[in-house]
Amino acid sequence: MRHHEIPVVCTLGEKSYTERVQWIEALFSRSLRRQWRDGTSLHLVFDTDARSEVNALIQMEKACCAFLEFTLSGSADKIELVITVPPSAAANADDLLMPFSRAVCCSRSTYKNSLLIPSLATLSLAGGLGALMCAAGCLLPIVMITAGVNVAWLSDLERFSTWRWPLLGLAIGSVIVAWLLRRRMAYRISRWHMAMLMVASVLILLSAAWNFLEPVLVRAFR
Repeated sequence: MRHHEIPVVCTLGEKSYTERVQWIEALFSRSLRRQWRDGTSLHLVFDTDARSEVNALIQMEKACCAFLEFTLSGSADKIELVITVPPSAAANADDLLMPFSRAVCCSRSTYKNSLLIPSLATLSLAGGLGALMCAAGCLLPIVMITAGVNVAWLSDLERFSTWRWPLLGLAIGSVIVAWLLRRRMAYRISRWHMAMLMVASVLILLSAAWNFLEPVLVRAFR
Protein backbone atom coordinates (compact mmCIF):
# COMPACT_ATOMS: atom_id res chain seq x y z
CA MET A 1 0.00 0.00 0.00
CA ARG A 2 1.33 3.40 -0.90
CA HIS A 3 1.80 6.22 1.62
CA HIS A 4 -1.06 8.31 0.30
CA GLU A 5 -3.44 5.31 0.76
CA ILE A 6 -2.57 4.89 4.44
CA PRO A 7 -4.65 7.03 6.84
CA VAL A 8 -2.52 9.72 8.50
CA VAL A 9 -3.68 9.04 12.03
CA CYS A 10 -2.26 7.61 15.25
CA THR A 11 -4.37 4.73 16.58
CA LEU A 12 -3.17 5.03 20.20
CA GLY A 13 -5.62 6.14 22.88
CA GLU A 14 -4.83 9.10 25.11
CA LYS A 15 -3.41 7.02 27.98
CA SER A 16 -1.39 4.78 25.68
CA TYR A 17 -0.08 7.84 23.80
CA THR A 18 1.14 9.43 27.05
CA GLU A 19 2.82 6.20 28.14
CA ARG A 20 4.46 5.85 24.71
CA VAL A 21 5.90 9.37 24.85
CA GLN A 22 7.26 8.71 28.35
CA TRP A 23 8.87 5.49 27.13
CA ILE A 24 10.47 7.33 24.21
CA GLU A 25 11.74 10.09 26.52
CA ALA A 26 13.36 7.47 28.79
CA LEU A 27 15.04 5.80 25.83
CA PHE A 28 16.28 9.09 24.40
CA SER A 29 17.62 10.34 27.73
CA ARG A 30 19.68 7.15 28.09
CA SER A 31 20.93 6.55 24.59
CA LEU A 32 20.35 9.43 22.16
CA ARG A 33 23.56 11.12 21.02
CA ARG A 34 22.26 13.78 18.66
CA GLN A 35 19.37 14.71 16.39
CA TRP A 36 18.48 17.04 13.53
CA ARG A 37 15.63 17.78 11.18
CA ASP A 38 15.99 17.62 7.41
CA GLY A 39 12.72 18.76 5.87
CA THR A 40 10.10 16.14 6.70
CA SER A 41 12.68 13.73 8.15
CA LEU A 42 13.98 13.52 11.72
CA HIS A 43 17.43 11.96 12.15
CA LEU A 44 18.19 10.29 15.49
CA VAL A 45 21.61 8.85 16.38
CA PHE A 46 21.81 6.35 19.27
CA ASP A 47 24.43 4.41 21.18
CA THR A 48 24.89 0.88 19.82
CA ASP A 49 23.71 -0.75 23.05
CA ALA A 50 20.22 0.64 22.38
CA ARG A 51 19.71 -1.43 19.22
CA SER A 52 17.05 -3.72 20.69
CA GLU A 53 15.10 -0.80 22.14
CA VAL A 54 15.30 1.15 18.88
CA ASN A 55 13.98 -1.91 17.02
CA ALA A 56 11.18 -2.15 19.57
CA LEU A 57 10.38 1.54 19.04
CA ILE A 58 10.13 1.00 15.28
CA GLN A 59 7.78 -1.97 15.66
CA MET A 60 5.54 -0.16 18.14
CA GLU A 61 5.34 2.97 16.00
CA LYS A 62 4.65 1.01 12.83
CA ALA A 63 1.72 -0.62 14.59
CA CYS A 64 0.07 2.70 15.52
CA CYS A 65 1.46 5.12 12.89
CA ALA A 66 1.75 3.04 9.74
CA PHE A 67 2.01 6.15 7.58
CA LEU A 68 5.48 7.02 8.95
CA GLU A 69 8.59 5.63 7.29
CA PHE A 70 11.37 4.29 9.52
CA THR A 71 14.87 3.74 8.10
CA LEU A 72 17.45 2.14 10.36
CA SER A 73 21.19 2.03 9.64
CA GLY A 74 24.26 1.67 11.78
CA SER A 75 27.96 1.09 12.18
CA ALA A 76 30.28 -0.26 14.83
CA ASP A 77 29.86 2.80 17.05
CA LYS A 78 26.38 4.22 16.35
CA ILE A 79 22.82 3.55 15.22
CA GLU A 80 20.91 6.04 13.07
CA LEU A 81 17.14 6.07 12.79
CA VAL A 82 15.44 8.32 10.23
CA ILE A 83 11.72 8.96 10.71
CA THR A 84 10.10 10.41 7.58
CA VAL A 85 6.65 11.89 7.07
CA PRO A 86 5.14 10.99 3.67
CA PRO A 87 4.72 13.76 1.07
CA SER A 88 0.95 13.61 1.42
CA ALA A 89 1.27 14.73 5.05
CA ALA A 90 4.26 17.07 4.66
CA ALA A 91 2.21 20.10 5.74
CA ASN A 92 1.69 18.43 9.14
CA ALA A 93 5.26 17.19 9.59
CA ASP A 94 5.89 19.29 12.72
CA ASP A 95 2.83 17.87 14.49
CA LEU A 96 3.45 14.30 13.36
CA LEU A 97 7.07 14.36 14.57
CA MET A 98 6.14 16.13 17.80
CA PRO A 99 6.21 13.01 20.04
CA PHE A 100 9.81 12.36 19.01
CA SER A 101 10.77 16.05 19.13
CA ARG A 102 9.42 16.33 22.67
CA ALA A 103 11.53 13.37 23.72
CA VAL A 104 14.53 14.93 21.97
CA CYS A 105 14.18 17.95 24.26
CA CYS A 106 15.13 15.69 27.14
CA SER A 107 18.05 14.01 25.37
CA ARG A 108 21.73 14.25 26.15
CA SER A 109 22.19 15.99 22.81
CA THR A 110 20.22 19.01 23.97
CA TYR A 111 22.27 19.26 27.16
CA LYS A 112 25.48 19.23 25.13
CA ASN A 113 24.02 21.62 22.62
CA SER A 114 23.08 24.15 25.31
CA LEU A 115 26.35 24.08 27.26
CA LEU A 116 29.26 22.54 25.38
CA ILE A 117 29.73 24.81 22.36
CA PRO A 118 29.08 28.07 24.27
CA SER A 119 31.66 26.96 26.85
CA LEU A 120 34.18 26.10 24.14
CA ALA A 121 33.49 29.40 22.35
CA THR A 122 34.14 31.35 25.56
CA LEU A 123 37.28 29.36 26.32
CA SER A 124 38.69 29.77 22.81
CA LEU A 125 37.95 33.51 22.77
CA ALA A 126 39.57 34.07 26.17
CA GLY A 127 42.56 31.92 25.25
CA GLY A 128 43.03 33.60 21.86
CA LEU A 129 42.81 37.09 23.35
CA GLY A 130 45.17 36.20 26.19
CA ALA A 131 47.69 34.64 23.81
CA LEU A 132 47.62 37.68 21.55
CA MET A 133 48.12 40.07 24.47
CA CYS A 134 51.05 37.99 25.72
CA ALA A 135 52.56 37.97 22.23
CA ALA A 136 52.10 41.72 21.83
CA GLY A 137 54.18 42.58 24.89
CA CYS A 138 56.62 44.65 22.85
CA LEU A 139 54.22 46.31 20.46
CA LEU A 140 51.43 47.27 22.84
CA PRO A 141 53.46 49.87 24.78
CA ILE A 142 54.62 51.45 21.51
CA VAL A 143 51.06 51.72 20.24
CA MET A 144 49.80 53.21 23.50
CA ILE A 145 52.66 55.72 23.69
CA THR A 146 51.87 56.76 20.13
CA ALA A 147 48.26 57.25 21.21
CA GLY A 148 49.35 59.34 24.20
CA VAL A 149 48.28 56.81 26.83
CA ASN A 150 50.18 56.33 30.10
CA VAL A 151 51.91 52.94 29.91
CA ALA A 152 53.49 52.76 33.34
CA TRP A 153 51.19 49.86 34.22
CA LEU A 154 52.54 47.88 31.24
CA SER A 155 56.11 47.74 32.57
CA ASP A 156 55.78 44.11 33.64
CA LEU A 157 53.83 42.91 30.63
CA GLU A 158 56.75 41.03 29.09
CA ARG A 159 56.87 38.58 31.97
CA PHE A 160 53.58 37.14 30.72
CA SER A 161 55.04 36.28 27.30
CA THR A 162 55.76 32.74 28.49
CA TRP A 163 52.00 32.18 28.77
CA ARG A 164 51.51 32.79 25.07
CA TRP A 165 51.92 29.22 23.84
CA PRO A 166 49.93 27.46 26.61
CA LEU A 167 47.06 29.88 26.08
CA LEU A 168 47.34 29.51 22.32
CA GLY A 169 47.26 25.73 22.60
CA LEU A 170 44.17 25.90 24.82
CA ALA A 171 42.44 28.24 22.38
CA ILE A 172 43.31 26.12 19.32
CA GLY A 173 42.05 22.93 20.96
CA SER A 174 38.81 24.57 22.07
CA VAL A 175 38.03 26.20 18.74
CA ILE A 176 38.78 23.04 16.73
CA VAL A 177 36.45 20.93 18.88
CA ALA A 178 33.74 23.60 18.69
CA TRP A 179 33.92 23.84 14.89
CA LEU A 180 33.88 20.05 14.53
CA LEU A 181 30.78 19.79 16.71
CA ARG A 182 29.15 22.54 14.70
CA ARG A 183 30.00 21.09 11.28
CA ARG A 184 30.04 17.31 11.69
CA MET A 185 27.50 16.76 14.48
CA ALA A 186 24.98 19.39 13.40
CA TYR A 187 24.85 21.10 16.79
CA ARG A 188 22.92 24.35 16.56
CA ILE A 189 24.42 27.46 18.12
CA SER A 190 23.31 31.04 18.44
CA ARG A 191 24.61 33.84 16.21
CA TRP A 192 26.38 35.30 19.24
CA HIS A 193 28.36 32.11 19.89
CA MET A 194 29.07 31.75 16.17
CA ALA A 195 30.50 35.29 16.20
CA MET A 196 32.61 34.38 19.26
CA LEU A 197 34.07 31.39 17.41
CA MET A 198 34.87 33.49 14.36
CA VAL A 199 36.57 36.20 16.43
CA ALA A 200 38.47 33.55 18.41
CA SER A 201 39.68 31.99 15.16
CA VAL A 202 41.01 35.35 13.96
CA LEU A 203 42.75 36.02 17.30
CA ILE A 204 44.34 32.57 17.19
CA LEU A 205 45.67 33.16 13.67
CA LEU A 206 47.09 36.55 14.67
CA SER A 207 48.76 35.14 17.76
CA ALA A 208 50.22 32.18 15.87
CA ALA A 209 51.64 34.48 13.17
CA TRP A 210 52.77 37.20 15.57
CA ASN A 211 56.50 36.52 15.16
CA PHE A 212 56.11 37.47 11.49
CA LEU A 213 53.70 40.35 12.05
CA GLU A 214 55.44 42.07 14.95
CA PRO A 215 58.53 43.46 13.10
CA VAL A 216 56.30 44.99 10.42
CA LEU A 217 53.93 46.54 12.95
CA VAL A 218 56.74 47.89 15.15
CA ARG A 219 58.28 49.67 12.16
CA ALA A 220 54.87 51.06 11.25
CA PHE A 221 54.29 52.61 14.68
CA ARG A 222 57.79 54.01 15.21
